[in-house]
Amino acid sequence: RANIDQKNGELLQKQIKSYSDAEKEWLRLGNVSENLDRKTNELVADLENLLDPKTDVGKALADAAGGTRSESLQNWLVPQQKETLIGALDSIKSRIAFSELGALSDAEFQALANNIAALNVNLTPKQLIRQVKTIIDRVKKGRDEAIEFADQERKSQSAIAIRFGTRLNNRKNENFNFNLAKFDEGEIEGEIK
Repeated sequence: RANIDQKNGELLQKQIKSYSDAEKEWLRLGNVSENLDRKTNELVADLENLLDPKTDVGKALADAAGGTRSESLQNWLVPQQKETLIGALDSIKSRIAFSELGALSDAEFQALANNIAALNVNLTPKQLIRQVKTIIDRVKKGRDEAIEFADQERKSQSAIAIRFGTRLNNRKNENFNFNLAKFDEGEIEGEIK
């Protein structure tokens, strides 16, 4: 009898741990997706501002890319416009380097890093515009792939938590009452730090 009670106790502890681990991972993955989405949206907005002729930097770039070759070069060589562009590019590069884009695959992050390394004022205006568009596309693609992967993993952790939570809630003579509805609804409650 003591051996059976011990085995039941060990099984109970394994079920509680399995539920707890799955819940923590489910929450963590939700936070990863949310943070990556927010960070990449901020980055994409900054990159799109480089192409927006309503911003100082976008206007400088548009002026330099438009018109005849001689007008383009003249616009590109205006010191204030070039300094504005250098400042914007440096700011974006530093934010990309230190942002939490770690959820991107190694290959995608390396490709993005290579595109960013090539982002400089020595490019022609048209090359710079193409490079910014390439980076925007790469950031969005990497974000979408990373979020899709995290969402699939999150579904898996949800299924594990539901399975073990249900077993625990159904145990006789136990007072477990895990709220499993959050896993069905996909809502994020709390934050794992």
